[in-house]
Amino acid sequence: MPNGYDCSDMDLQVIPDQIPNSVQILKFSFNYLPALYNLTFQRLKSLNYLVLTR
Repeated sequence: MPNGYDCSDMDLQVIPDQIPNSVQILKFSFNYLPALYNLTFQRLKSLNYLVLTR
């Protein structure tokens, strides 16, 4: 996925550090993200689209 990163269905509870800072699309479906904090996506300055479906 160009300019995208797919973390779907990986049993994650946090956004992984290895996601490139330039990612524009982040798929995080079917994981468990217990909370979103102000700093959660701070370094992902190009992020335009976040998928959190279950």
